[in-house]
Amino acid sequence: MTIRKSKQEGLGLLFLKNTIAMLIPAILVFCIILLFTSRYPVIYQMTTHEISKLEEMEGWYQQNCLNVKMNVSQLKYTGYDYYDNEKQIGAYYYAFIEDQCVFFLIKTKQPEPMIENKMVQGKMLENSASLDAMKNEFAKELGLNYEDFNSFVNPFMISEIDYPYMEVFLLLLLIIVPYIIAISMIVFSVIWTISPFRHPSAKQLNDFGDRRLVFQEIQSQMKHRLLQHNYNYYITEEYLIIHNLWTTDVIRMDFIRYISRHVIVKMKGKKQVYRLTMSNPEKMFYEKDFDSEQCADEIMEALIRLNPKIDNRTMKVFSLSQDTESEENSNEKQVQETEAPVASQEEEQPEETQSEEIEPEK
Repeated sequence: MTIRKSKQEGLGLLFLKNTIAMLIPAILVFCIILLFTSRYPVIYQMTTHEISKLEEMEGWYQQNCLNVKMNVSQLKYTGYDYYDNEKQIGAYYYAFIEDQCVFFLIKTKQPEPMIENKMVQGKMLENSASLDAMKNEFAKELGLNYEDFNSFVNPFMISEIDYPYMEVFLLLLLIIVPYIIAISMIVFSVIWTISPFRHPSAKQLNDFGDRRLVFQEIQSQMKHRLLQHNYNYYITEEYLIIHNLWTTDVIRMDFIRYISRHVIVKMKGKKQVYRLTMSNPEKMFYEKDFDSEQCADEIMEALIRLNPKIDNRTMKVFSLSQDTESEENSNEKQVQETEAPVASQEEEQPEETQSEEIEPEK
């Protein structure tokens, strides 16, 4: 075991290493999404744009931004419904906006004669066979020629039924949410670098007192009173610090009451690790896996040496079979030793009796 003290390493540096490990994937995700969206404006096209004037519909349609929403003060039922697989799922409505007749396909199974103040969110459609058929019948019902009727009808219809809810959800899930998380991670990384005691791994310090003060205490002990350091663990006068790529765990030594080591098999028997369990029924329960058996043993021995109150009876569990064998062997030896004198006495007794019988005959 190599023991070395370092005044350069502190808890803040360990937290900084964790921050860098989390920051690298965030930067990669940010760059990939930024490159993808700059080349393919899918977010801009899938975003729902609000329309305040009819002339905006043509502009959004030219940019292939078909998802729009419009606040309509009054919608009137045309009397025609929309069916899919012989099931009614919508109805055609119209509204006069800026001296133009605009049609809407509203998702409903029970059409109302009139709808007041509705925010219609849907997809713009220009060429629709069902819409053309409906307009043709509607023009006949009004007694108008189709060409004359179509002259004051807006060429775009807003359809609630055709709004791509699933595509928008997948876009939000696969692009927008990771993008926001990546930006948030970059911002928080700056905060954690400036104030290390705000790092997520520092939340566990609340169990020992004021987080800022405990952080400063551990920082001082690691720099000036480091007792043991090997592999990825640090032991000070009061704390055990175990550093990993993503997290840094801090355990107060006097909190530990029970400690044990176990051999755990992972990956369907392909990997064997050594699990160190430290617990206190009132305060904590902590498990940590180590690839090195020597590392787990070093930590266990150091903690027991520095805190004699730790119950290490579970250490005997690992030599239980050897102890029972040695006890059985010692018991067998004792039995043999006790049986051996008895047998010798029994063998000597016949000789004495025989010598006593011969003497009187002489």
